[in-house]
Amino acid sequence: MARPYNPKYDSVLGPMREPTPPPTSSETDQQAHAFPHDASFLAQLDPSRVGVNDTEAALTHLFGDVVGQPQEDEKPQGNAHGEHAHAHGHNHGEYTPTLASHEVSTVVETLPVPTPPTGTNDNEKSLDIDPSLQTQDDSTVTGAGTSTPVKRKATSRANMLARGGACEYCKKRKLKCSAEVPSCSNCKKIDKECVYSQKKQRSKIRVLEDRLQELEKRLDHPTPAPSSNTHPVIATVEGEGGMSIDTFPTLSTFEIDEPDLMTLADAAAGDTAVEFDAWEGLSPEILVSEIIKAITSGRSHDAGNGEGKSIGGKIVSHLIHLYVTPPSIPDIHAALSPTALVRRLSDKGDRPIHPSLLLALIPYLLPLSSSKTLQLPTLPILIQTHGKNLINLAITNSDPRVIDLATACALRAFWYHTESKFFEGWMESSLAIGWIRSAGLDKLGYVGERYTSHQQMTPEREERLEREKKFRFAFSKPVSIPPPKDGAELGERINLFWFAYMVDRGGSFGWRWASSFSDEEVTTPWPKAEYGTDESLLDNRTILDFMNPSIPQDASKDSLETASVKALTLAFHAQRLFDTPPNISTPDRTSLLISITKGYISTYGSVEQTVAPVICTIGGSKNQVWITLYATLAFLHAREEIDTPKGTEKEYFLKSIEAIGKVLDVIKIVQNAGNAELEGLGLLSALLFFHLCRLTVKYIERFSSSQPLEYGLTNEENEKVLSDLKGMRVGLENGLRTLVKKTRFAIVGSQLLESIALGSEFKLGEYERPDNIV
Repeated sequence: MARPYNPKYDSVLGPMREPTPPPTSSETDQQAHAFPHDASFLAQLDPSRVGVNDTEAALTHLFGDVVGQPQEDEKPQGNAHGEHAHAHGHNHGEYTPTLASHEVSTVVETLPVPTPPTGTNDNEKSLDIDPSLQTQDDSTVTGAGTSTPVKRKATSRANMLARGGACEYCKKRKLKCSAEVPSCSNCKKIDKECVYSQKKQRSKIRVLEDRLQELEKRLDHPTPAPSSNTHPVIATVEGEGGMSIDTFPTLSTFEIDEPDLMTLADAAAGDTAVEFDAWEGLSPEILVSEIIKAITSGRSHDAGNGEGKSIGGKIVSHLIHLYVTPPSIPDIHAALSPTALVRRLSDKGDRPIHPSLLLALIPYLLPLSSSKTLQLPTLPILIQTHGKNLINLAITNSDPRVIDLATACALRAFWYHTESKFFEGWMESSLAIGWIRSAGLDKLGYVGERYTSHQQMTPEREERLEREKKFRFAFSKPVSIPPPKDGAELGERINLFWFAYMVDRGGSFGWRWASSFSDEEVTTPWPKAEYGTDESLLDNRTILDFMNPSIPQDASKDSLETASVKALTLAFHAQRLFDTPPNISTPDRTSLLISITKGYISTYGSVEQTVAPVICTIGGSKNQVWITLYATLAFLHAREEIDTPKGTEKEYFLKSIEAIGKVLDVIKIVQNAGNAELEGLGLLSALLFFHLCRLTVKYIERFSSSQPLEYGLTNEENEKVLSDLKGMRVGLENGLRTLVKKTRFAIVGSQLLESIALGSEFKLGEYERPDNIV
């Protein structure tokens, strides 16, 4: 016979909420004749010894929102039970995950942690992970006719404090803090004021519940997607909530309105205290998605440091603050100075800063942050990938912000070179030079005349203008950007050009590839530290004036930026003598380069002996200029040895070895002055150390395997040269390893030198170039 319907069975806890009836006489008799047993063991299975709270908590994890629903035939059974039922209903009144929501929860795992709503006080949020873990005031739980013994206080890991949750007194003495308010147990004992410096954090379960609620709201009110989108729901979730590594935005994802970044600039300027808790512990994929949202969407840039700012907005503001305040990164200021960055962020005109420029800058800033999460090694690569997508989209759409795109590509190229990713750096450098040529940044000669206080029409200028008009009669000379507004903007464009020039020719020297620049095509004046005077704007000297001097040039009058560019230009041309046809790399050409290099050394000054040397806006210091000049002489004398008749090589390879010794002398002077880490030396110095050390290894092999008389040396001279060369090799290797904090190439170069010393000249995947080889 079927039982009648009983609504109490709608809930799995329905029967358990009823009072336990008193045992019948038959049950009493059965218990009296029961087999003897260990009461302490079977007591664990006795239902009368288990509290309703524990059972309810366990079933809550299994059946979700079924638990805790009010029963129609249920009435409060005592005051204590009624209070607990009310508290339990309050805790789960918002939303409780159910088994039916499993599909939705799998999507939530790919979403970033949502930003808490404005006005929410973290101190008011409970740390309880489960209702059963709430402390009970009563010593017993009273039912109708039954009572349970006093339960010991829960000591599971669920009650452990979050990191940083202890009071200041317990933190300093490494005591176990009870985290009670207003005073913990330890502070009560000694009658000391209890101070908490960190807000309580939400439990992980509560965070997941909030994220699930947010997703449900979005699914209930989806954002209308464009008609061309065939998957509106997926597009909404990705655009609003975040993305996984497999669902990062494509080119079409970034076809959105440009953000208003003025609030970001304001926040960065005043970002003195940063709370890393907002993003600590997040995965790299979620961090990158938040950063991209903040940069490509204006909705994430709320004014000030308010609670409403998104996670990505907080990260970007924090990183920009590191760049616009000392010590910053002087090596890349020529590409984008802090002043120029703030101005571009504040631009509310038709052309706000391009998002790819910020994405190109962020990989430089991540290591500056004290947040360990932002120092994850996978973050820069993921960010660079999306920056590339934005640049490709700009090319497709013919974006007019050419300067931003040229700067982004130049910064990306330099970063790839620093990370020893040569091929990627070369590709980005070529793209940057394409933008630069389209903007005419390599043809800025005599442009400064229009920004001087008095524009005098000299006979020389009149003749030049007349000649230029005739040239443009046959061919026009268009560019993709308007002329600079003032002398300061002209200076920024000049510095950007020379930064790209340094990246291009530095990479060409380091990896023996041809440069994308031609000396004859460049008219842009040398870079300067400032462009506020007529003298700086009227100085139109450039590469051709330096490489074909009519009169000796005084290096002492050059700015550090100009000296850095000139030194690299000489090193580049010295390296190209080993890879150009004989009718170009003639002995006369070698002699001219040696003469220019020695003349520049004679007037440049002395080695800088300071712990913190001045870093120029193009990168490097005065000591890096010295190392570049002496290394250039070493390669030029080695080239002289090739051109000299057999039997007369001694003079030239001894000069080359002497120049290598000069490089080591500079290193010793710098380190003896207290600069043990070689501050002021960067990627270019690492490349020079590598190639000089390789040349030293080749010299050692030569003098170890040949007869001394073959090169005009006596046995004593041969032994001395070998001893000197071995010491130089050790010194150069140590110098290269010292730069490991500046560039990853220091590690790669050291490994390559070990392979070269063992006779392996090429890396895996490299082959000897077949030209001119029989």
